Amino acid sequence: MLTDSHCHLCDMKGYSLNPQITYFTCGYSHETNINTINAYANTPKKNIRILLGISPYNIMKNEKKEDGLEDEWIEFIRKNANEKNIVGIGEIGIDYQYGDTQEKRAGMKKGFEKMVGLTEKLNLPVVAHSRKAEEDVIGILCAHDVRFVLHCFGGTLEQAEFAIENGKDVLISVPPIRSKERKKIIRRIDLSHLATESDAPYIGKTPEATAESVRQIAEYKEMETGEVEKNVLENMERVFE
Repeated sequence: MLTDSHCHLCDMKGYSLNPQITYFTCGYSHETNINTINAYANTPKKNIRILLGISPYNIMKNEKKEDGLEDEWIEFIRKNANEKNIVGIGEIGIDYQYGDTQEKRAGMKKGFEKMVGLTEKLNLPVVAHSRKAEEDVIGILCAHDVRFVLHCFGGTLEQAEFAIENGKDVLISVPPIRSKERKKIIRRIDLSHLATESDAPYIGKTPEATAESVRQIAEYKEMETGEVEKNVLENMERVFE
């Protein structure tokens, strides 16, 4: 059984759900939050779990607000946070590759801090985007009483270790892409702090690409893929209890 800790089912028209995958599907805008709830709110929770969020890119685009967040978006998330199948807040975060000016970065950071504060009040975990902004994202998350998954983590081993040591309950999510630093992280971080993901349809074409994430972990930790799959599902169920 594969576990995809981060995908966007709302963007995969024509995709047929695979009973051998547990999906954590993330909204990233007000529109995709609505679409995801409408499409999957009544699907059995063991198959699909929903997260609601506003991505750093969508925060950056909304120049009408200093923090990039409309009151309507926040209220929708707050209102629906305890509904069936909704297990967390995501995708939220900071992206300094998109934010190439101090003004854009400050806006994304304010928006992220506001979303993490809301998540803490709702007592839900976070799936966080941290491209080129790992230090700031980890610092903000560790300053709050929230469990979190670092989606498609591209930071250093030292940053991953800091997050695990200082965060409430932290998972480092492995995408279906290999790198020297990711290999080092997988080898050094305990399996209890690893997750797998496809980020489909944006990195993997479909959630089945999560199998490559599993293969990486199995190879670098010298384990059977079935044992990795079992542990990753247990990790996600622990964080999203």
